[in-house]
Amino acid sequence: MAKGGKLRGFIGVLFLAITVANVQFGALSSTFEPVKLNLKKYGSAECTTETIEYDMKNEIASDCYSQVGQWEGSDLLFLLEGLALFTSAFIKLPKKGVWATRIRRISIILGSIFITTAILDAFEVTPYVDTEVMATFLPFAINPALLQLGMFVLGALMLRGKKYVDDDNSDVKKLEEAARLEKERIAMDQAYATGGTLKGLKSKKPSKSMKKYTTVGDMWGSMGLAAFEDEFEKGLRDSGDFSVERTCHICSGQGCARCGGKGHL
Repeated sequence: MAKGGKLRGFIGVLFLAITVANVQFGALSSTFEPVKLNLKKYGSAECTTETIEYDMKNEIASDCYSQVGQWEGSDLLFLLEGLALFTSAFIKLPKKGVWATRIRRISIILGSIFITTAILDAFEVTPYVDTEVMATFLPFAINPALLQLGMFVLGALMLRGKKYVDDDNSDVKKLEEAARLEKERIAMDQAYATGGTLKGLKSKKPSKSMKKYTTVGDMWGSMGLAAFEDEFEKGLRDSGDFSVERTCHICSGQGCARCGGKGHL
């Protein structure tokens, strides 16, 4: 379950339970006959129990209630919100990779939209942005000012930056990794300084197989790796007196009259 998923899951289940209980069983009504209440007007002064019973007795149409089992748009929206909250409890956002970058960009765009919408509505800059109209689309009653404030806070949270701490990039681990690499470099330098002596590595826990060898040459011969050398590699291991001549610049080592066919001067 994702971080904070238990709370979102609980709220989602609560939304689902309230919606189903209200629509199918009229559990929220306290009238003599169960009815489905309009959650947007639940608890308002014009939708008290006495008012609903009076309307029911006189068969007066009212926006405060409807028949049990009758699903409407606000009920379906409330149901979808609960389902979305419950599903989000099990979704873990990626912390690395391409999708983490994409989600971060989407978060910045949506956060900017929410904050801009709240500011435009607060100063009444344009008639096309109105939280009072937006509030009518919600399945429950809410003050437009609270909706405006909620949009601003949500936008600020989406813009505030990373929602996680990448431990792999912490300063402590960087220092530890740098110290480990430096220690390995020093050990390798000591090994090269002793002519390839394996014991110069000074390992705290040397392997049993490495204890049998003193030099790289010992290990090379014991493992029979010399059988896989080609002629060029064998030539690199030859010992003796060698003289290095300058390549003929006329024939580039191919042999000519200038160098007497030797290829060098």
